Amino acid sequence: MLHPNLPGKYLENYFLLRFQLSNEGQRNQEFYFSPGYYCRNLRIFKADPSNLAGSIRELPTEQVTREQYPGFLYLTLGPGEKASFFCSMQFIRTNANNYLPYVIERDYVSSFQKNLKYRDALLDTITYVISGILLLMIFYSLAVYLQNKGREFIYYSAYAICCTIMVFFKSYAISTNSELNYVYEEYLDFLILGVGVYFYLSFVQRFLNTREDHKLLDRFLRSSKWILVFLMSLFSYLYFFTNGYATLYYLENYIIKVVMFLIGTVFIIYSLKKKNKLLYYLAAGNFALIVFSVLIHIVTGKQIGRAH
Repeated sequence: MLHPNLPGKYLENYFLLRFQLSNEGQRNQEFYFSPGYYCRNLRIFKADPSNLAGSIRELPTEQVTREQYPGFLYLTLGPGEKASFFCSMQFIRTNANNYLPYVIERDYVSSFQKNLKYRDALLDTITYVISGILLLMIFYSLAVYLQNKGREFIYYSAYAICCTIMVFFKSYAISTNSELNYVYEEYLDFLILGVGVYFYLSFVQRFLNTREDHKLLDRFLRSSKWILVFLMSLFSYLYFFTNGYATLYYLENYIIKVVMFLIGTVFIIYSLKKKNKLLYYLAAGNFALIVFSVLIHIVTGKQIGRAH
């Protein structure tokens, strides 16, 4: 039995699931089948259980898909019919996917889909409230920029926009089966994080005037930005030009995120050594960000570890 969170080794291959259905009634029965969420390239085959090799055939895509239920496959059984089904699929390259196969009667698929998407109303509410607060920060930063033309507030607005997108879409698009959301979960989510960090470092440079007042810190931040650009470019190359998942996973979680952690840690240490209120405030914000990031990473790591 597979854990709902699939081990990484399964994400680089096609997955084949076999299941059998029977209709003991006197009328046609209509079902929807879902292998979980974040699956692409779904294909379904149907066969007579007593003659699998001689009767197996692929059901046409236009027959088994419905626009209002993406990610679900529409199946029918005649009166007294038994059938074996084989579903071929490929999970997207992310640790957020889930292997949870269900067969749902036609009349209940709408409710099932809603329950799958809106699993935690309190968490969604908190997420949307945080998104609203971030929007206020964006408007405030833009207002300050219009008043004094300080370019650092443009950088901070860009950073806040990246944070808003990440927080909002994690709740709004969760469990949504669409190619756009697949690309977001696989690639765009992490890319937006990297872009946000880059803009934040640019904000710190301008806000503290590091070129004149903190030359050592300025050299460190410039080097950090170049390293970040290189690593995110490497991540993008591996995503678009290779099909593997393991390399992407280790690059994201054990190299790039560690580099981000070290950048924040070095900045905090530097700030504590300087008697500067602005540095103290920024260091406090970085410390809170690192603590919460580590806690989230630990929780996520435990869930993935159980899957492996």
